[in-house]
Amino acid sequence: MSGVVYTPIEGERTLVQKATYELTNYRYVQYDRGSRATVSIPFHMMREYRVTGEKALVRLVNGIASLFGPVPTRREIGRARAAGEFLRLTIRQARELCSLSGIPFVHRSYPYARWAVVGYHREFARRFYETYAWVRDEAVETYWPEAYVLTDYRLYIHDRSRDEDVLIPLHTIKKYESKLHRLKLSTKIGKFDLRGKVPSEDHIERVLEKRAWSRLPKERLDWLTMTYDELARRHPLPEVGEEEPAPPERGRGVVLRPTIKTRCEYCGAPMNYENIDWVGPDQYACTACGTTYNVEYRRIR
Repeated sequence: MSGVVYTPIEGERTLVQKATYELTNYRYVQYDRGSRATVSIPFHMMREYRVTGEKALVRLVNGIASLFGPVPTRREIGRARAAGEFLRLTIRQARELCSLSGIPFVHRSYPYARWAVVGYHREFARRFYETYAWVRDEAVETYWPEAYVLTDYRLYIHDRSRDEDVLIPLHTIKKYESKLHRLKLSTKIGKFDLRGKVPSEDHIERVLEKRAWSRLPKERLDWLTMTYDELARRHPLPEVGEEEPAPPERGRGVVLRPTIKTRCEYCGAPMNYENIDWVGPDQYACTACGTTYNVEYRRIR
């Protein structure tokens, strides 16, 4: 008997039922030990599913969720999605499913939306997700609890020296230097000397090289510094037909197998999924010395 609680929509049926999670033909429902709440993720909003031990990382169209507790295997998720029944949902059904799941609905015609904020999030990250809009195709690259969120469009970071949060669009960055707990930036909007936990130069270099913001129309670059409320007032979202089909966004059905190092390259301590600290969606740290590494993923489906 499952301990998760959710409200099904018409036509929804249970495929897998375990003590801490259920899989239906339309979504994944999990009791998350981190947030101590039931989290529901519609399959049509899911881009990637990654699992390590008793932790799942789910990349959504408009956000990211880290879930703790016994979680489904990759095979279970793959089988539940394989029938593709969620592909036949109308926009009305997809919107209802998102509403019941607490996840903002995103239509393919939406240039922006609210971020999905489900699962466990620290207060710092929650401020970013609830204040600013998700802009079309934006993805979280890495983060550090209570310190920074780095997406492929912008950096939201807490400056400890001034005890304030700073938002910097990546397309404005001209020069950068990251060392230990200090990040110096020279940008088109000014210079910043940020103190605290900061992204590594490797992370910054990688995200700047992608130039993901270049796919945005130039007039939308200003959206990156607008609050959601301001953006919604200036540019209301288009209306869509409720009975139209609601095809998933790009990236559906990707399942990746993570790999980590078996030994710390700095102190030599052994590492496995049971004795590492997860410090970001794709980052883990040696518990002996704190050295951080990036997870490597192999696509299996």
